[in-house]
This record gives sequence, C-alpha cells and structure tokens, in this order.
Amino acid sequence: MQRVHPSLWLFAIVVLAAAGAAWRAAMRAENAEDSGGVLNVGAAASLAAPALVRWSDGEAGVVWQPSQDRGALAYTSLEGEGFSPARTLLTNIAPLQWLAAPGAAAHLHLAWLDPGGRLRTALIERQHGLLRGPIDIGVTHPGSFALVPGPDGGAEVLWIDAFSAELMAVSIDAAGRPFPTPEVVRTGVNRFAAAADQYGRLWLAIVTAAPTGAPIVEVIVRQSGGNPPSLVARTPLGAPATALPGSLALGFDATTAYTAWTTASSTNPDRETAYVLALDLEAPADSAPRASVIQIPEWDPGDAGNAPRGLWLALDDARGMADLHGLVFAAGQQSAALAITGRQTPAGWQPVIVRFRDGTADAYWPVPAHLPHPPAIALLTLDAGRWTAAWSGLARAQPRLFLVHGGDEESGVARP
Repeated sequence: MQRVHPSLWLFAIVVLAAAGAAWRAAMRAENAEDSGGVLNVGAAASLAAPALVRWSDGEAGVVWQPSQDRGALAYTSLEGEGFSPARTLLTNIAPLQWLAAPGAAAHLHLAWLDPGGRLRTALIERQHGLLRGPIDIGVTHPGSFALVPGPDGGAEVLWIDAFSAELMAVSIDAAGRPFPTPEVVRTGVNRFAAAADQYGRLWLAIVTAAPTGAPIVEVIVRQSGGNPPSLVARTPLGAPATALPGSLALGFDATTAYTAWTTASSTNPDRETAYVLALDLEAPADSAPRASVIQIPEWDPGDAGNAPRGLWLALDDARGMADLHGLVFAAGQQSAALAITGRQTPAGWQPVIVRFRDGTADAYWPVPAHLPHPPAIALLTLDAGRWTAAWSGLARAQPRLFLVHGGDEESGVARP
C-alpha cells in the first residue's frame, strides 16, 4: 500500500477545517438576514402571517406553520437564548389564516380558517396540547375575522358575514366552549378591527357607509359585563368613495385609544395613505374626532452616510415622505402604543415600528430588512418597552419565518 506524504495530510486537515468553518458560518447565516438583526427561524409552509402571543403568565411565543407539516400549526417559545424547537399544537387542519389569544393559566385560544373557508376554534394547553376542539362555529367564508382575549380567561371571535355585511360576535368561555348564539354587533360593515383595553372593554373600529355613500369610520366601545355597545366617535374616512380599502387597526397607550386605517388609489394599490384617530380613554365620547395623516420620512437605506442615527427617530424629519403599506398595532396596553407598517425604499419594502404617545405618533424605528413585497407583519409588545415583530417572507424562493426584537433599553436610544 502506498503511503501518503505527511504534507498531504496537513493540507487535507487545513481544507477540512476551512470547510467546517464555512459550514458553521453558513449555519449562522441561516439564522439572520443579510441586513443584520433579523432572525431567520426556519422554513414556513406559506406566506400567511404568523401569530405572536403572550400567555397569561408572561411567556411570549409565535404560532406558525413549519414547512415540514403543511397541515399543522406549531408553537415556538421566544423566551431565553435562541429558540426552542417548534412544538406541534394541531395537526391535519391546513389553516389558511390563524389568530391566537391568551386564555386562563397556561391556556391559549386559537381561531383559524380551514381550506373550505369555515371558521374554527380550539383551546390549547401549553404542556399537553389540545384541550378542546377543533370546533366549527358555523361560519363560512367570513369577510374577515378577529380573536380578542376576554375576561376570566375567555375570548371573543368576531367576523363579517359575507352575505349580510353584518358584524357578528360569539363569546368563548375559559374552557374553550363557544356560546351557541352569535350576536349581531353592527350592520352595513365593510371592514373592522377589534381590541380589548386593560379595563376589559371591547373596542371596535368599523368602516361603513354614510347615507350619502361616503365611507366613514365609527368607533364603538362595549363595557365589560355584557352591556350594549355605544358609539363614541364617527369621522370621514378621508378618502374618496373610489379609494381601495387597506388596513384597519386599534391600539392603546396609557391615556389614549388609537384607530388607524390606510387607503390607496386604484392606480397604485400598494402605496397607501395612513390616518390615525386619537380618543381619550377615560372620556372617548368627549374627544374631538380629528384624523391626522401618519407620515414616515424616506431615505435610501443604501446611503449609510445620510441615514438618521439612534433607535427611535423623530417623525418631524425634513426628508420627503415615504409610501406606506398596511399598519397594525401590538395587542395590549402599555405606556406607549407601538404599531408596524411597511415603507417603500429603493431597496424594497422596509418594516417600520411607529411609536404613539399621549395622542400622537411621535417617533419611529426602521427594521433592518428589505423585502420584495409588503409583508403581513405581526407585532407583540413585551415588558419595559421591548417588542418583537414576525412575518413570513421569501429567502431563496422558500417561505421562511423571520423575527426581529427591539426595545427602549437598547443603546443609542433617542427620545425625541
């Protein structure tokens, strides 16, 4: 047998070491986008929006659809360093859209649309999985739907009946049992948003049509205890009747309830104008219903020399205004309300966190990611000003789940 020269063995060891280093670098790159700070969690089954949730005991996590099981929903905890392995919650449901809301103790309410367009619910326990469901609540092809946490560990599912244009609601108790008879909340509804404040009141933002046919926005509040809802504000949509509808969202800070909506023209459906209506939480009916436009400064992210500095950036920047797409608030109520939108840049669509305080949008923070299309983004506010955003996007032509974290405690924070 021919012996190998020692120098050849040394060369082979060097090559293998270099290959190993390259493999480790590739694995590290698999967990972060090129822009830095954005974590690539794993391959997803579709581009459907994930659901961020905070359990009643404070644990934060994401409900999503890993690619290895397209018919399942899985849960990944965001606690600690890195990510825990995705844990299957439900199988053989093939959801088209899904939402999650905390229940009592270590319970989680889920609502989703199945492939046949039927709205279903389930109750999940963190350690042992499915407790109740899936339950068909008797709704087919809703125009849209929402899942809002309720008092005593229950939840409420709301949807638009696609045939009657009625906004419907059904309560779910802490054991995951829907009440048998849905409630008609409002008629003539085009789109809606729902959220609960820290007092247990249900807030509804509704886009409907005035007698003249011009679109209007109504804000309705229902007190806890089953009292009938009351109208607290009505304002014009701020766009012509021919405008294309965009997003509609509700959020809260310590003193204010915010209703935000976007519209677009038919010539540029991806480029939207964002409006916000601020109402006093203690006396919303006494607030002056004036809607203002949310304007995010624009710049070329590739122009690092002229990019603004600091985490939170002032909205009164002298730059021009960027085109936006969509806006959604984080659930819950804290000292500041955080929302996320998409800003168009020369490098693609960039997610942007917008901060609302004391009745106005006062600052923003650009997420270091640039996407070929405006994604559907979920946002979750944590303790002490921390937040997490999640979306499904393409990487090497494969849908993947992305996460990014931020907070007021990070270095370089500016408080304009």
